[in-house]
Amino acid sequence: MKLKKSQIILLVFLVLFFQSCALNKTTIKGIAQTNSASQIEVYKNEILKSLIVYKQKLDLRNPNGYNKNIEYEIINQIKQKDDYINIIHNKKKLENYQEYFYYAFSTEDISHRNDFLILGLYKLIFKAFSMEKEHQFTAVQYNQ
Repeated sequence: MKLKKSQIILLVFLVLFFQSCALNKTTIKGIAQTNSASQIEVYKNEILKSLIVYKQKLDLRNPNGYNKNIEYEIINQIKQKDDYINIIHNKKKLENYQEYFYYAFSTEDISHRNDFLILGLYKLIFKAFSMEKEHQFTAVQYNQ
């Protein structure tokens, strides 16, 4: 059985098509990303894991300083690399990290201060790493 050139091209195309369907986002990102972008992804994941550990230790040390009703949601938000939790304090929806840090370090009597600190740190990391963008294929380094 002899294959024609067009049949070979079609066969190669079909194999590549089905193979690409089997790849997940992580594999594709690993292939397409530059080395710097891959390093940034590794650092980001390490920081997020450390933030979860820090939250757990902070909550153990100060058990009255966090809201037990949203504890799972905060950890889940960090693991999913999403930004959907915004605390309402004094009838104001807090949205950026500066507002969270203000209440986390305020001299006022603030309940659930741990949550303000953790969410402030997470929102800062979320902004610093531009996590709202799904893919980062390249990274640019500048010398000062």
